[in-house]
Amino acid sequence: MNVLRGIEHIQNKFVANTELQNWRALAKERFEKTGLPTRKNESWRYTNLLAISETFWQPTESHAFFDVTKLESGYDHIVFVNGVFKADFSSEFANDVQIKKLSELSAEELLFWKMQSSGTEGMPLVDLNTAWLCEGISIEVKHESDVKKPICIHHFFSGEGAKKISAQPRIFVKIKNRSRVTLLFKTYGEATCLQNLVTTILQEANSSLDFVELINLGTESFGFSSTEILLNSGAQLHSTSVSLNAKLSRQTLQVRHLQPNSASSVFGAYICEKNQQSDHYTNIEHLVGHCQSRQLYKGILTDQSKAVFNGRVFIDRGANKASSEQLNKNLLLSSQAEIDAKPQLEILADDVKATHGATVGQLNEEEIFYLCSRAIPREKAIQFLSEGFVLEVLENIQNKKIHDFIAKSVQEKLKNMEPA
Repeated sequence: MNVLRGIEHIQNKFVANTELQNWRALAKERFEKTGLPTRKNESWRYTNLLAISETFWQPTESHAFFDVTKLESGYDHIVFVNGVFKADFSSEFANDVQIKKLSELSAEELLFWKMQSSGTEGMPLVDLNTAWLCEGISIEVKHESDVKKPICIHHFFSGEGAKKISAQPRIFVKIKNRSRVTLLFKTYGEATCLQNLVTTILQEANSSLDFVELINLGTESFGFSSTEILLNSGAQLHSTSVSLNAKLSRQTLQVRHLQPNSASSVFGAYICEKNQQSDHYTNIEHLVGHCQSRQLYKGILTDQSKAVFNGRVFIDRGANKASSEQLNKNLLLSSQAEIDAKPQLEILADDVKATHGATVGQLNEEEIFYLCSRAIPREKAIQFLSEGFVLEVLENIQNKKIHDFIAKSVQEKLKNMEPA
């Protein structure tokens, strides 16, 4: 199987860590039985992975070029190059944040994260990542820490001729009681790659997280991420997922409200052109009552591009006083663009408040005409109106520096898009 080719070279790593070896072996066995998902799978009915299965993917090597002078000030940085963690390019952290490589985790720590990740086991791409479990880190934010600098986690892909790179990084994050942190995940670079990132985040009581993820890859690359966030009592989550460039990207987000009084705001934006496809799957679980969740995803599609939004909200039996909002809005700039939207509600409790919906539309010609009558070219008018359409999503980003960076990336994407 192409995506498992070369896995043998990690089999002898961390031999002493039996827990890690067993975890990898079980995941590899499951993936060999299922393989990459096909369109017969309900969660993949709109997405074809044939191009991935037919490509000769090579495991990444530790040496690759990365220009450290381009690391912006105002952040603490964690750098992965072609899927390999580069400690020498990464920042040194103060005592309130601890970074460990997977090889440095004890058997007890790995068992802990295996238990926390049980909600994603059995998902084919997660099993593929676990079968490769070798490159990755754990991040722990200490009790009552207010981490002032955002932590930017770079997933950078550097070209190596015609080599097509397969990267399977794993990240574990624990945010302890009454702590606050901002995380920015950037997946970018022009090398042709298959990025399959899996992240598990545990928020303890009364912690706060601003989580932003950006996929901005080359035109022949595949960017997949699977993120599970566990919320304990009083935890606050602001999550914003943005997909701008990739042949195919898929961002899967699971948020599990484990204890009362937790709240999540889950926003997303995707902009597709030419033959690009962007998938967004969310699964928000209210397992107890007195929790709040809000979802808003917006997409802009032109040319022959395609997007998928599948948003599930589950309110468990007895989870009374749960409150949930879900909305997906899409703007089609071409008659050939396609959006498949499927908002879902599964409610087993009685005393809850839950809404969901999806809309698909086009730009208002009267608004375009108004801007054109003010000497603004039609292409610019469409760009301005499209920027305004996604503005509400970006407002969920709490950190101004990150907000401005994402807004600029969106503007550049819309500016460079060819008129439909």
